[in-house]
Amino acid sequence: MRTLFESLFESMARQLGRVDAIIMQEAEGETVAAYVREGLDPLDVEIAAAQWGIIWRMHNEVGMMSERLILVTSDTEVLFETLDPEFYLFILMPKDGPLGVALKILEHYLPAIHDEMGF
Repeated sequence: MRTLFESLFESMARQLGRVDAIIMQEAEGETVAAYVREGLDPLDVEIAAAQWGIIWRMHNEVGMMSERLILVTSDTEVLFETLDPEFYLFILMPKDGPLGVALKILEHYLPAIHDEMGF
């Protein structure tokens, strides 16, 4: 049975079109909920999530915690959103993905995500 988070992430992904994964993790790196594009190996995405989570935690440990962080590599764009000090969400897209659209969609869905978290 899918969680409300997974339903929200799937809806976000449909609107984005070009998204590989939307993942919510807690501060220790445990995945809370995830959307993974069909055709991708969920284990590969889980490994990537753990790696991106390390970057988020390192960023926060050095006192640079921010609400939003955007990282662009040679083949990937990652949009991090800090939901609270213990939870974050990231959207993983291919290079040249719809980053501006992702920001707008994220802003639209944040109230529902926060409501489900009990905020």
